[in-house]
Amino acid sequence: MSYLDLSYRPKNDLVCEFYLEPAKGISMKDAAEHVAGESSIGTWTEVSTSTPRIRKMAARIFSISGNRVKIAYPQELFEPGTCPR
Repeated sequence: MSYLDLSYRPKNDLVCEFYLEPAKGISMKDAAEHVAGESSIGTWTEVSTSTPRIRKMAARIFSISGNRVKIAYPQELFEPGTCPR
């Protein structure tokens, strides 16, 4: 599953900007994919419960500029009352 969608424009998402310094031999795109996956719905193994509803909650990388990556996290990823205002 790819989390990269440079045409995506955040709506009601939580947007986070990360500064990444990938290890030698790792591309910025691959590093960003790992961050987006591990911080949303990604796992290291195939999960049989990965339904379209679950995949809808995946983070989206919508900007890569130098070492800065912007990732949008959909509102549905968070349970009500679990994030400070």
